[in-house]
Amino acid sequence: AQAKSDEIKVGDFVQLKGQDTVGQVVNIKGKDAELSIGELTSFVRLNRLEKVTRKAYKEQGKGKSFSGYDYVSKQSEFNSRIDLRGMRAEEVIPKLSTWVDEAIMLGVNELQIVHGKGNGVLRQVTRDHLKSYREISSVRDEHADRGGAGVTLVSIN
Repeated sequence: AQAKSDEIKVGDFVQLKGQDTVGQVVNIKGKDAELSIGELTSFVRLNRLEKVTRKAYKEQGKGKSFSGYDYVSKQSEFNSRIDLRGMRAEEVIPKLSTWVDEAIMLGVNELQIVHGKGNGVLRQVTRDHLKSYREISSVRDEHADRGGAGVTLVSIN
């Protein structure tokens, strides 16, 4: 009975797990929710969302909303390059998820993931994880002069 009340449905207020941006679910298609965040709409996997109260949504609207000035400042502060070298494979996924989710919300088109060459474990974990995003249109190696297989370039629709 507990799981039913946690089920996300159209009209619910939600936030991305581990982030403070709150939006409202306007549509659900399969495993994806369409969110309205300020003046933006974005598609996010349901398993990356958690329900919040209407009060939390309204409070967030007073200062932490994802529109106007705050959106512009978040966009200008966002780094489209992340360095995962030296991290263990299990540390990469949560960090990568948060970063890619934020990039999608902010409308960033190109990302650069530095994972190093090594034995290719981080590269594989990274690329496997990126396959779960329908917003990503391509994943490829950087040019050989700029890191080659040690750097993954990501294009977002």
